[in-house]
Amino acid sequence: MWSKVCWLDGRQDMPEDDYGPEWYFVADLEEGKYEDTHGLFDAKPVEGSVRDQLWEKYGPP
Repeated sequence: MWSKVCWLDGRQDMPEDDYGPEWYFVADLEEGKYEDTHGLFDAKPVEGSVRDQLWEKYGPP
């Protein structure tokens, strides 16, 4: 699994990989948070057409 922070001003951080067996990103996301070198953020699932628009805009790493 990978994650990539995309800032509201258009900047994009380099993707970060998450490897098992711990899967830290998944555990954090299930708790509604995301933590990286920039700090601790709230996280929530994005679904439907909004998810599709974000995937189209930011896409894979």
